[in-house]
Amino acid sequence: EKWELDRNKIKLEEILGRGNYGIVHKGRVQERESSRMVAIKTMKGKNPLRLLEFLTEINFMLNIGNHPNVLSVIGCCTVDKQVLLVTELLKYGDMLGFLHSAREVRTLWKMAHHVALGMEFLTKSRIIHGDIAARNILVGEDLVCKISDFGLANDVYRGRTERCVPYKWISPERMMSGEVPITSRSDVWSFGNLLYEMVTLGCAPYPGIEQVDLLNKIKEGYRMSRPSSCCTEMYTLMKKCWKFDPWKRPTFHQIVKETSNAILGMK
Repeated sequence: EKWELDRNKIKLEEILGRGNYGIVHKGRVQERESSRMVAIKTMKGKNPLRLLEFLTEINFMLNIGNHPNVLSVIGCCTVDKQVLLVTELLKYGDMLGFLHSAREVRTLWKMAHHVALGMEFLTKSRIIHGDIAARNILVGEDLVCKISDFGLANDVYRGRTERCVPYKWISPERMMSGEVPITSRSDVWSFGNLLYEMVTLGCAPYPGIEQVDLLNKIKEGYRMSRPSSCCTEMYTLMKKCWKFDPWKRPTFHQIVKETSNAILGMK
């Protein structure tokens, strides 16, 4: 109840983005003497199953806890006909759009470090995100990055596969659907793909490879080559994240140290 907001004090404005099942608006929440700019996620359509999933996602986010590199929830509306999730609004939107212009190597390391810090926090809370990608990282003031969109997190735990899964971002063990347990190391694989997106300024991973061929190629040892814009140190970290055996990949705690050392080494 402490998270429930008065629907009459919420105003939806322009659309910021559309996903498979939701729409995100810029909006305002009236607070005593002033109003606050926020992001408001709504659900597409009236499918009862999608509604249940959206309510589950809201509950999931309300119970994550606070961290400077995880998107903060302001509240929700669950008793009205239109269910809403209200979060902080970040200045630059998602990282995918932000990357469409050139970025300095140091800036990319700092952004990678922020994501690693957020993921280290989630891992300590025993949360597997399930969809780490540039489209789900938001960029705010001072280029602070925050992890968002926990719509797939519950599906990872339940072993559900009916939802649209971003195949080229997920780990091979998730592609194999239950043959190998899913752990936070699966998010580490996706973090490697996020680094690839960052250094290529938003290119999707595994260009030119069909989805049906991807798992076999990975099993055979194929890994993406180093992009011309990528420094050796960042590519080395990518390759560590892309170890086929999940237990040979680094932990997010180790990645936090590695990204921190890279930033310090550039001073």
